[in-house]
Amino acid sequence: MRDLRHEARILLQRENVASIDLWITYWNHGGRCHPFEFDAFINELVPLAWSEMEALALALDELTLEAISKALVQLLKQPARAQCCQCPTSSKARYPVTTLQADACAGA
Repeated sequence: MRDLRHEARILLQRENVASIDLWITYWNHGGRCHPFEFDAFINELVPLAWSEMEALALALDELTLEAISKALVQLLKQPARAQCCQCPTSSKARYPVTTLQADACAGA
């Protein structure tokens, strides 16, 4: 069984997600506890009903996927670095070098 409290704390710490954002997403998935009670649950001070935990699981899944998609977008925005046999850190090339182009560069 998933430890939703632990997952929530990790998401809040690592993924730059505010506690209120997690609570709003939880509320949108049918969660009905007050934000203070929600925060107390995340910090292992009070228990939540099973239905509330289902809403939290859905919210965590949604925000985790959102964080992953943001990370992928950032990764894809980075310019590709082409490598050549003579200049492995070349910043002049704007596209990946094929094997045929690398052989031509080496004078083969």
